[in-house]
Amino acid sequence: MNRKTYRICLIMLIIAAMISGIYYYRSVQKEELNPQDGIFVRENGMGRADV
Repeated sequence: MNRKTYRICLIMLIIAAMISGIYYYRSVQKEELNPQDGIFVRENGMGRADV
């Protein structure tokens, strides 16, 4: 095979990886997170940070 064939295969592989990544993100990872999931420090009842 020549270089042109390898380039076409590489480009098609990159495009397939991008499309499958977008599909995976939209179908599995797009669930809304609970706001507590992204908070590292939370406040206790006294107004002080509880680590």
